[in-house]
Amino acid sequence: MEKILAYAVSILVASLILTQLYRSFTKKRVIEGATGDSSDDVTEYKDPDMSQDPLYLATLNAANISWLKSQIDTINDLSTKIDAMDKQVESNSSAVQSLSEATAAPAGDIPDEQTTSDLAATGDTTAPGAE
Repeated sequence: MEKILAYAVSILVASLILTQLYRSFTKKRVIEGATGDSSDDVTEYKDPDMSQDPLYLATLNAANISWLKSQIDTINDLSTKIDAMDKQVESNSSAVQSLSEATAAPAGDIPDEQTTSDLAATGDTTAPGAE
């Protein structure tokens, strides 16, 4: 009995496979979006004439508003970054100015050539006015 049941199931599965193979080779191919009419070979875009449809216009406006909002958000982000960079530039400018003043101050204390020569000749290592 079990052999008969196993053969019956095997024959059923084989017949289902053969049926599907037959259908796949004999059936017309369905191309999604095609009308099936071969006389309607149009290669140009056809306007769906939805310019007066309120739902279409509302959807189009919503998409445009969403895109504009993303552009404005990008501009706001750039504005924030520019403000932060402006503060950094001002900080850098003041740091460069203070470095410039710090290096210019000792340059004014350098004695002239005659005084330098006199100090070198005497072997005195203290600058005049440093005592």
